[in-house]
Parts: sequence; structure tokens; C-alpha cells
Amino acid sequence: YSSYPIIDKATILGMVLIGYFINDTFLENIKTNDNIKLAFVGNSAIMSSTKWGEETALDILPVDYITYQTLLKNQNHFKRINHKNNEYIVSARKLKNIDSSISASILIGHTTKYIDKIKDELFYQILILFSSVFLITLIILLYLSKRILSSIDILTNSTLQIISGNFKNRINLSTNDEFQILAMNFNTMIDSIELKNKQLELYTQNLEEEVKKQTKELIKKEHIILQQSKMASMGEMLENIAHQWRQPLSVISSASTGILMQREFGLSTNEKENEALTTINNSAQFLSQTISDFKDFFNTNKNKESFNIKDIYLKTLGIIKSKFEKDDIEIIEKLDSIDMVGLKGELTQVFINILNNARDILITKSDQKLFIFVDIYKDKNNVIVEIKDNAGGIAPDILNKVFEPYFTTKHKAQGTGIGLYICQNIIVKNMNGELSVENEKYRYEGINYTGANFKIIIPQDNIGN
Repeated sequence: YSSYPIIDKATILGMVLIGYFINDTFLENIKTNDNIKLAFVGNSAIMSSTKWGEETALDILPVDYITYQTLLKNQNHFKRINHKNNEYIVSARKLKNIDSSISASILIGHTTKYIDKIKDELFYQILILFSSVFLITLIILLYLSKRILSSIDILTNSTLQIISGNFKNRINLSTNDEFQILAMNFNTMIDSIELKNKQLELYTQNLEEEVKKQTKELIKKEHIILQQSKMASMGEMLENIAHQWRQPLSVISSASTGILMQREFGLSTNEKENEALTTINNSAQFLSQTISDFKDFFNTNKNKESFNIKDIYLKTLGIIKSKFEKDDIEIIEKLDSIDMVGLKGELTQVFINILNNARDILITKSDQKLFIFVDIYKDKNNVIVEIKDNAGGIAPDILNKVFEPYFTTKHKAQGTGIGLYICQNIIVKNMNGELSVENEKYRYEGINYTGANFKIIIPQDNIGN
């Protein structure tokens, strides 16, 4: 409906009301083509419609109420539907200039065959356009490539001449383009290479001798570093051995003095003397075993041999354990008995260095129990040794530096910074293994701890150099 007021001198005389009755025939006449389908909807009922794939108009909407309302609210929304064995893409529009009491709208449908036809036509148009552009581009490229390839062939041949060692060849191009500039730069480069080669030949004449000289110096320095490390370890071990010998020497002295006094006063008996001599012998055996362990540590034999890694660890600990006991450091062990091949003496040195480093940092912690955890186990064909403390870990900014030579967090009077460097050389170079460290958080006896965990991985059959 549409209305217009009749006014004369500001007085409304009447109203003209014009109404249009939208019926099926009207909708059929306003279609632009047969592929468009229309349905006029008043409130929620169909008032009139075109033919939707059959001779009769629609009785009910081909979409449900909720879908139709969604289409009305979003004019950019489309829905693909099937109706009476035909497929359509539909949308909906509200009609304006309608009485406010009437909720009028129109459902618009397009057959998918028509849309597919338009898509196909558009595709072929794009294909033709693309083919035309491609063909033109190809022709241009063929023209340019023919010109470029000629210059590239010349440059390639000259490059091959240089690769073969011929620096006499020069490029002559008169193309008045970038290739001519490239050829000039190429010739300049050849001149520079030829000059550098002459300089290099003069330099390499003495380089081999210089390398041999420096190699000998490095080997000599590394040998000195090894000896320094062993001497430092020897001092600590002698101190430990002296500490361990005090008690058995005191026992031997007391037992022998006791025999003499008992004889002097006539109190000695064979039974008492045998008991004292047994005590003296046991103490002497302990001293002898300590010397044997000490001798194994400083054995300079570099030949790999078979041994049990648990036995080597226990002998090592036997040499140095007195200091750990004195500082109330408890060592918790989980040791598997594993036979392997390697450098027994050098592995002992690795154990001593890592254990002593753990001890040095632990004795600075006075507010907690002090622990060192030692695990020895086998993983596939590798022997694994993990030595972990509860000293709080290594600062992240120096964690990756601990194996560098001469790097130490101790005072110069306490450490040289070569212990862990030597350990890594022994494990990596001499035993084909790996030595690494990481900070680890763990829980023991209900308490959370953080500590540095040194992990040694050695092939069980360590036969390499």
C-alpha cells in the first residue's frame, strides 16, 4: 500500500490510498528470467509465489521458520536447499513501505543449474584471459631468454674455466645491459683472484711447518695440563691417605707397645700376642691396599683393559671418603656391577674430580643435610654413571662454560679450572664417551632439592682410540 495526503492551505482535505494486490501472476511478470523463483510472504504465510519447479505455486515455505528468519536478518546469507527434486540457492529480503502491522517479505531463489552455468561461463572467461596473458608472457620470455641465455653461456663457460684453474680467460660482451656490467665485474674478480692465489701460494709454503710447530706446542701444553691436574689430585689424595693411615698406624703402635709392656711385666701370653699380631696384620693389610689403590691411580699405562666399574668406583671412594665423612656428607649409592673395557686409571681421576667438586660446593651449605647420589647402571651397550649433589645447582649463565679450560668459580688458591676440562678430554677423546651436566630438581626423604647432575656415558666395549 502507498498513501498521499490532500492538503489545501495547511488543511488536510483527505487521503489518497493506492493498493497493489501481489498475486502469482504479478510475481511471474516481474521475474527477469525463469531461473529466478519468488515467494511473497505476509507475516509467516505465503501470499503468492512463482512456480518452483512445477506447474503450481508454493503451498508452504521450502525452508523452516528459523532458517527463514536467519536469512531475513542477514541479507548476505544464502542457503542451499532441495525442493521437489530441484536444488536452489535462496535468500530473503524484507519489503519496505508496507503497513507496520504487516510483516511482509520476499523469498528469492536461484536454481543451482543457472548459478553453475554462470560460474562455468565466468571460469571459461578467466581461463581464456589467463591463457592469453600466459601466451603473451611466454612469447616475451622466449625473446628475452634467447638474448639472456647467450650471455649466460659466455659467463658459464668462463666460470668453468676458472673452476678448472685457468685464470687467463676474460669475458668480452657488448650488450649494453646488466650482463656487460656483470662481465666487467667478473673480469675484475678474476684479476683479484689471480693476485690472491699468488699471495696464497707464498703463504702456504711456510704454513705446513707452522702448523706442525703449533701442533707440537698444543700437545706439549695439553701434557702439562694433564700433569698439573694429576699433581693437584695427588696432593689431595696424599692428604686423604695420611688421614686414613693415622688410625691403623695408631693401632699398630698400640698393639706392638702392648706386647712389649706385657712381656716386660711377665703378663704376656701366646693368646694375647696372637691377638695383637692379628690386629697389626689387619692394619698392615689395610695400609698395603691403600698403597695399591694409590698406585693404580697414577699408573701411566694408556692401554685399555677389562675391569668392573663398580670396583673402580669403590676403590676411588676408599681413597677420598675420609674427607666426605669429616664434612658430614652422606653418599647414597645405587651401583650395578658391570664389566667393561677402558682406561682404569683415568676413569678413577674423573671420579675423584667430580666427587671433589661436589664436596667443595656442598661444604659451603650449612643450613641443610649434605648428599651426593651416585648411580651406576647399564643402558643398552653403554655404561652410565650419574653423580648428583643437593648444592642448589650451577648458575644458568655459566652452566655451558664449566668444561672450558681454566674456567673456575673458586678462588685461584683453591682451583685451576682444568679439572672438568681434563675429565671431558678423558671421557670424550680417550674413551669415546660423553660427559654432560644439567641442573636437576628432585625429591628425597620428603624434601625438594636442586643440584648439578654430571652424567658419564661410556660404550661398554670401549675399543676405539
